[in-house]
Amino acid sequence: MTNFITATIGNFDGVHLGHQNLFAQLNEFASEKNQKSCVITFINNLKFSDLENKKNLLLLTNEEKEQKILLQVDMMSFLIDLGDLKNTTAESFIKNILKSKGVNSLVVGENFRFGKDRDGDIALLKKHFGDKNVRVANLFEHNGVQCSSTIIRNLLQNGEIERANELLGYQYFIQGRVLKGEKIAGPMLGFPTINIINEVKILPKFGVYEVLLNIRNKKKIEKYVGIANIGVKPTLAKKKQPIIEVHIKDFSKDIYGKNVKIEFLRFVREEKKFDNMDELKKQIQKDVSEVFA
Repeated sequence: MTNFITATIGNFDGVHLGHQNLFAQLNEFASEKNQKSCVITFINNLKFSDLENKKNLLLLTNEEKEQKILLQVDMMSFLIDLGDLKNTTAESFIKNILKSKGVNSLVVGENFRFGKDRDGDIALLKKHFGDKNVRVANLFEHNGVQCSSTIIRNLLQNGEIERANELLGYQYFIQGRVLKGEKIAGPMLGFPTINIINEVKILPKFGVYEVLLNIRNKKKIEKYVGIANIGVKPTLAKKKQPIIEVHIKDFSKDIYGKNVKIEFLRFVREEKKFDNMDELKKQIQKDVSEVFA
């Protein structure tokens, strides 16, 4: 006998407050049906990359998205990327994807569309699953503001990190492996840094941020308040690829090669090119004093 599930469908990049609200309604409907709640989502792909300007537009990697979703629902299923589904009709999507996975009830947003040319809608879902098995989720706003992945991306690119975090429901973060630096910021400026390169997710606006650095030490997560610079280091030697540099006060541990997580808390100032090293050093001292005051 098939174990039926109650599902919702979407890309859910960011798993922000709007998505979390939808998942709560999904769980409620699944409970009424005495079924498991399931999120059906898509593998992120080049649709979310601006190749011409070499910008990444993802809020979460596939792995991060999966981890966040599974904290809130019973099950999750990845579909092939959206590009491979562009020629799948709505009828085929229902038959070969939804029903084949055991879906017999759904929760969707009021503007939900799917299938080739977006020809599938809520009316078509009700035709196949029945009126009582399709629930339209209540609209969600946070403090009167619509919550969407696009709005959050724009906030990040404008340096409005605190507003972005508010809509996400958590601190925006980037994870990466610690790289060997060029030994410039440390010996020459007196502020050693932990360096990582982000190749997947959207970068917040270039500039200086107050951050929280997370380092896994066996089963324990160590957290350190730090100051981060995102950009191409225009004063020292402009880089083609942006880098994230984090300074932790009185930090001397060797963590080269380790994976770290950087949570962005507050925007301090924009990236700026200084006339000389002395001006740069004075500004860094000012930034550090502000963050570690």
